[in-house]
Amino acid sequence: MKRIFTLDDHLVDSGQGKMVAAACARLGLTATVTNLGLTDIPCCGRNDEVLARHGLDAPGLAASVAKAL
Repeated sequence: MKRIFTLDDHLVDSGQGKMVAAACARLGLTATVTNLGLTDIPCCGRNDEVLARHGLDAPGLAASVAKAL
């Protein structure tokens, strides 16, 4: 099975990942698209703290990809 992972630097709703998934569907590509990014309003803090809190730092992204696979 083919997989595509996208990473938005903002909310995943209406993000580029959704556009990639829509383009794949229009083209008839059979791939599972996993959109990674913010799913709620981001917390405040330093960049590293915010990314870690939302699972968008390197360990969080690796865990999300591993879970999807």
